[in-house]
Amino acid sequence: MNTYLKPTDPRAFVDHDRMPADEAAQSGLTVECPQCKGHGGWNLELNAYPLHGKEDTPRNRHLFSHFRASCSNCWGHGYVRPEEDHVHQWNRTRNVGNCQNIWGCEVCGKEITVDSSG
Repeated sequence: MNTYLKPTDPRAFVDHDRMPADEAAQSGLTVECPQCKGHGGWNLELNAYPLHGKEDTPRNRHLFSHFRASCSNCWGHGYVRPEEDHVHQWNRTRNVGNCQNIWGCEVCGKEITVDSSG
């Protein structure tokens, strides 16, 4: 069974560039995400896949070799709104339709609707 890296692991951001802060700020996302530290995600496993003849560069390892996760706190943006400067603790609170559920954050009380129909 694999034990994946967590965002607190020192290897979680190897070859993983930070997201551009100026692009996020245009949408009101001005605070570095406390979970992914502005990267938008992290490595779950380093060198999980071969490069298949591609040059061994940090960018190619990031794109093709490392097994990565997108951040569930900032949704991959790397930054959050000032009022969301914490790591959300999401729990499903209620069902509102066939595949629609309301999820609430235990920390701030924010609610989001999640459609799991795919």
